[in-house]
Amino acid sequence: MTRLEKRLLVGVEPRMVVVVVLYNAEAYAEQLARSLVEQDYDLRRVLIVVVDNASGDKGFEKMLSVIRGSDAQYIAARLDRNLGFAPANNLALMLAKRVLGGLKDRRILFINPDTRVTSRNLYRIIDLVLEKLPVVGLATVSGDGFDVVDGIGAVVDRLGNAVDMLCCVKRSDAVERLLGRLPLLYPVPAVCFAAAAVRGDVLEDIGVLENRYVIYFEDTEFSLRAWSRGYPVYVLRRFLVWHARGGTQRRSPPKRSPRLETGYHYAKNALLLDYQYIGLSAFLVRLLVYSIYGAAARRKHLAFAVRDALRLAPRLPRRRLPKGLLAGLGGTLALWALRYKLAHPSRPVQEAVRYGGLRLSLHYIRRLLRGPSRRAGEAVEAIGGQPRHQPRGRRPGDERRRG
Repeated sequence: MTRLEKRLLVGVEPRMVVVVVLYNAEAYAEQLARSLVEQDYDLRRVLIVVVDNASGDKGFEKMLSVIRGSDAQYIAARLDRNLGFAPANNLALMLAKRVLGGLKDRRILFINPDTRVTSRNLYRIIDLVLEKLPVVGLATVSGDGFDVVDGIGAVVDRLGNAVDMLCCVKRSDAVERLLGRLPLLYPVPAVCFAAAAVRGDVLEDIGVLENRYVIYFEDTEFSLRAWSRGYPVYVLRRFLVWHARGGTQRRSPPKRSPRLETGYHYAKNALLLDYQYIGLSAFLVRLLVYSIYGAAARRKHLAFAVRDALRLAPRLPRRRLPKGLLAGLGGTLALWALRYKLAHPSRPVQEAVRYGGLRLSLHYIRRLLRGPSRRAGEAVEAIGGQPRHQPRGRRPGDERRRG
């Protein structure tokens, strides 16, 4: 750590802790900082913790200059080397915990540097929702005209494939009607930590992000760990955050080592996730696929991923998930992608995978339309919304077909 700066108010206990990890985010840092401090909330009760992951730009200075001009308390740390997303978030939580003496009565908001809050009531909404629910992801939107769905929660199938539901889908009239039928708060297997809120007592109980995941699937692992420990995970359907998906990665310098490539972390963490939560059969299938493809295509990062996953997996605890949380074998991404490829052999594999992800999303959304849980309904009433309920067993369009 090369630089540490903080401003704390004596006698004022922060209720909201905002965690931001920067990495080459100069293009977005200032707009995010302004959206965080322009909230209809007592900013003296907000602690913003900024950790810069050895960026090569001026995003850290730009963000800090905006926060200094507000009433918010803050801790800012600049690192001399890139720790990765999960370890840097954990460092931010450690700094906050050291200052506050604990996180038990706090609301923790994790937010990516390439985002912007579009509501002035975000802190108030999070405060109210987390009174009833332990972990809540925020639906995000992207596109210059806010016309693309970025994420409304993630679904996981029984082969360990995690998909952000309706990711990169245009907000057409049909999509808006579908989203309008969803409950305001609904359970999902996992949320994206581009914008997610967690109650402090949950972090104290189940721990922080898994350092060994570094980047990719660290939010999925945390969500599944929460489910396995009895803490359900929800998504707030309102689009309160704009997200430039992959905005900081596009500005990252090229990697010189296979273990520094993002593909390495993706493959390694997918294997670890299968081992911990999905099952040994899914782990072995993925291990075989990565080994054959890595050798055939001469992808060194896959060879390193397989080797490191085999070394790390036995050290990680295996956990049991609630029954029915994962999409069944009949509705897996791989099966739908294979069907698409067989029907359209000339189309690229990436298109088949996108189709499989979309079908997997719709498969889970169909389950959600049965109605919210009682706990989610109480949270909806707390923030002044009306829970939308679809009678169990009835599907969208039934009334129209009967008429």
